[in-house]
Amino acid sequence: LTQVDLSNNKLNGTIASLFSNSPQLTSISFAFNCFGGSLEGFFEELPALEELRLENNCFEVELPRGVGSARSLKRLSVSNN
Repeated sequence: LTQVDLSNNKLNGTIASLFSNSPQLTSISFAFNCFGGSLEGFFEELPALEELRLENNCFEVELPRGVGSARSLKRLSVSNN
């Protein structure tokens, strides 16, 4: 599994550990749901991640420091949270 798209599913809760055992993931979209909570440790668990879409959710926290060390990350969308 390299891509996951859970957009527009009215999902909520936290995403920090949903894919912690999936280091091969390159693209994740959680757009247009109501995920929230902390993203601390999220980027460290996904070393191959190139694209992360979190726009239009319920996040009220700052991006974690780990986002700066996500070497593979090319696209990050966090608008409208």
